[in-house]
Amino acid sequence: MSRKLLTSCCLDSERERAAERSRAIEAQLKADRVKKAAEIGLLLLGGPKSGKWRITSQMRQNYGKGYTNEQRLCFRPVIFEALIKVLREVLELVMLSGRLFDDVETEMDLRTTVLYPDPISKSQPYPPHLEKLLAKLNVDKTLNEIFNDASSNKYPNSLPEIHSRLLYFHTNASRLFQPSYLPTDADILLLGKKSLTSLAEYSFVINNLTYRILDVGGIKGDRRKWLHCFENVNAILFICSLSGYDEFLINEPGPPSTFPTQASSSQGMSPPKNGYRNSMMETLKLFEAIVNSQWFVKTPVVLFLNKMGEFSNKIKTKPVKKHFPQYKGNPECPKESAAFFARRFKKLNKNPKKDIYVHITDTGKNDDVLGKVAKNIQDMILQQNLKSMFFLV
Repeated sequence: MSRKLLTSCCLDSERERAAERSRAIEAQLKADRVKKAAEIGLLLLGGPKSGKWRITSQMRQNYGKGYTNEQRLCFRPVIFEALIKVLREVLELVMLSGRLFDDVETEMDLRTTVLYPDPISKSQPYPPHLEKLLAKLNVDKTLNEIFNDASSNKYPNSLPEIHSRLLYFHTNASRLFQPSYLPTDADILLLGKKSLTSLAEYSFVINNLTYRILDVGGIKGDRRKWLHCFENVNAILFICSLSGYDEFLINEPGPPSTFPTQASSSQGMSPPKNGYRNSMMETLKLFEAIVNSQWFVKTPVVLFLNKMGEFSNKIKTKPVKKHFPQYKGNPECPKESAAFFARRFKKLNKNPKKDIYVHITDTGKNDDVLGKVAKNIQDMILQQNLKSMFFLV
């Protein structure tokens, strides 16, 4: 074979290999485009005590693969910490009341437990004496009178929640204190909250669309330094606790106050008093900063006004008007009161073309939050397709 012919064959072979590589790259790029088109990126944000943990847990239970037994075992120490915490809160309540427990021994056991708690591993059973302590607390007259006095300003706003968690532990004690105890979905949802230390990501598939939820709740520091990293998300999920309208936060540095905003003036807010900030006001400020951020000019927002059940009970004794004088509706109507806050949030949006979807939810009833988001996303996609077809702007 001549050198010229050999060279020609080598070149043809190299061209064929190059063409194969090109086709493979093109096929991969096409597959990536198809995958990306079927993926919806959602940024999850929320105000103080908004209930994000419960919402993401419910999403995982309703649409994910759930927790493995090994993962459930890892929640045992976390739930035990929740038990110690509620016992500590019970002791603080009685001390705040200036009264004594019916049984001196109950108080001594309680003090010893909360001051010197024994940490447990995921394989250790809970100390059996705590089951007896829960039984004593359940029938303690002083404690029950405190829980029945929820309308008093002497006790913290979290009094109903403390009562609910203590009652849950007592009602389920025979199961929780079994050596073979494995946390259920309900246990994890109500008691297994864990503080995030960084970005958390969850993926769920609904109707052939993959919803990738990015929870930045654990990222600390000034939001201006990292918020731009999420400018390409398809929508923002913003969670607000309705029951925070009369709750206060200690006025200390950190989110959301580190984010620049004009909400204080636009909402007619008064300066923080005695070092405390109203929780709902802080959430409004955060929402205004996010919804009008340069990184999310056209990004749709799905707003969830959460904890409707707790809110409905609270307004019976603590009117919204006391903290928000602008409210003119029925003081005991939960729907009117919730609608008032929905309007407050929507008015903060400065872009009339931005879509804002509002839902009233109650995670205590296992609301299908992700299902509602999926319907909103379908509406967004439909609107975008219509704009493309008819050249709407």
